[in-house]
Amino acid sequence: MQHRANFELKGGHVLAILLSAFFGVTAVNVTMIVAAYESFPGEQAPKSYLQGLHYNDTLAARAEQAALGWRAVLDSARDDKGNVRLTLAMSGEGETPMDGLVVTGQLRRPATDLEDRKLEFVSAGKGLYTADLTEIGAGQWDLEAVAEDEGGRRFEFGKRLWLR
Repeated sequence: MQHRANFELKGGHVLAILLSAFFGVTAVNVTMIVAAYESFPGEQAPKSYLQGLHYNDTLAARAEQAALGWRAVLDSARDDKGNVRLTLAMSGEGETPMDGLVVTGQLRRPATDLEDRKLEFVSAGKGLYTADLTEIGAGQWDLEAVAEDEGGRRFEFGKRLWLR
């Protein structure tokens, strides 16, 4: 019968174990960082720095928009088939319903651009505009929309929705 020699832990073994552990942790960290950056690089809009340089123009456009006195109220409803109807009520000064607008927009998830959808609202009369969505998941969505009249006046608005 042959006996195995006792194993003796030496400094070289300890060094190899420590380096292997640090290498393993570093490899996992690098993998996670690359996956996170590729899924969302942190910019909501391309060339955000250049947009920041023109922020005073954005503020002036918002002041012009506020002077129009337009108002947008959004409602959503899901039917029994899972389809969603967005209803937008547009009114001008004195709560006067606004017809004849061209309303377009985009619906997107707050954390990803994989499910973005373009929207075109259809006039339903009396200042109401609707957009029907099929196969849309529940959860949070951000609506960014623009209403424009025949004279070229624009009203931009956004709203976070919770679709059930």
